[in-house]
Amino acid sequence: MKIKVLSVDGQAALIENKHDGVRTRRIVPLATVTETSVSSEVMDRGIEYGLPWEELWSPEVTPEAVAAALRQRGIWTLADLRSKPGKAIAALQAVYRLDLVALLAAAERAASGRNGA
Repeated sequence: MKIKVLSVDGQAALIENKHDGVRTRRIVPLATVTETSVSSEVMDRGIEYGLPWEELWSPEVTPEAVAAALRQRGIWTLADLRSKPGKAIAALQAVYRLDLVALLAAAERAASGRNGA
């Protein structure tokens, strides 16, 4: 399996693999790693690195909240959206800010027992 070695600490290596567009990182024994590859078995048995973001939280942003934020900033039409991209981004940031707080809280809970702090 093709990998990239990100770091080495003693007898352990942090490696990254990309499969079907999804990146994963694992900590594996350094002795099992060549410069650019590792066996599938070693990868499967490696220690997962990072947090399982997709399992921690799901956004609670509703289409209605996005619409309200856009309208509040004067974006009512396609022409408005094209002429005010900065305001559209500000609307999205305002709506998703609360979910960032929820994501941070979930990540802090999960990181307490994982190698992803």
